[in-house]
Amino acid sequence: MAKSAVILSLFAFSVASSLWAHTCVASVSIRLAGPEISAICDKSVDRQFCLNFLQSTPGISTADLKGAGLIVLDSARAEASSTESYVKALLGKATDPKQKEVYKTCLSNYDDAVDDIEAAKASMSGGDYNGANIQASGAQENADTCDEGVKGSDLSKKNQHLFKVLDIVLIIANKLRG
Repeated sequence: MAKSAVILSLFAFSVASSLWAHTCVASVSIRLAGPEISAICDKSVDRQFCLNFLQSTPGISTADLKGAGLIVLDSARAEASSTESYVKALLGKATDPKQKEVYKTCLSNYDDAVDDIEAAKASMSGGDYNGANIQASGAQENADTCDEGVKGSDLSKKNQHLFKVLDIVLIIANKLRG
């Protein structure tokens, strides 16, 4: 009888250990595939943009959710920096004082957006998904604020593109928060 209890205990321990190990490995190795990408994009402000972006961005299909968030943040950072340079060029060419003020505001917005995106990446890297969400929201708000003065322009298209990329970051951060 005691021998049966020991065997049963060892069996239960073995099963529990296997389940725990499987759970740990599964949580680390979940890769973004079609269904996961679709679930993210279903929550996006622009589902088709999201699908196209995630399916065409290198590394996404082999990344886990956190890795995908970091890749998207890298893309957002590059985009915000590029747009900041674009705004500097527009400001240098502008002759209308009102337009110059709009571009100065946008330049300040994009300087802040780059900082917010870098902070969001640091937060996400460290597992602070709420912080990443707040900082990505701040960057998104900066792009949106710039857009108020440039509707219909090429700069507006860049603002809207960054807004949509950051929307993906917000969805991923929320999924990681649980």
